[in-house]
Amino acid sequence: MTALFIVLFSAVLVLAIAGCLAAESEQRGKNLHSRQQNAAQAIDDEYRQAKRSMNDAADQSWRNIIE
Repeated sequence: MTALFIVLFSAVLVLAIAGCLAAESEQRGKNLHSRQQNAAQAIDDEYRQAKRSMNDAADQSWRNIIE
């Protein structure tokens, strides 16, 4: 009877730990995805600003209105 209790308790403990690890992994994945989106947005913003600056330097500011 004691051996059965130990086996069941161990199984519950393993499942609880596995659930916690899965939740942590999912949260890390969400954080990574969020950081990737922020980095992509920053790159896009920098590209648009550089393009505007090049248009201004080439006296083609009218292109900034279109874009």
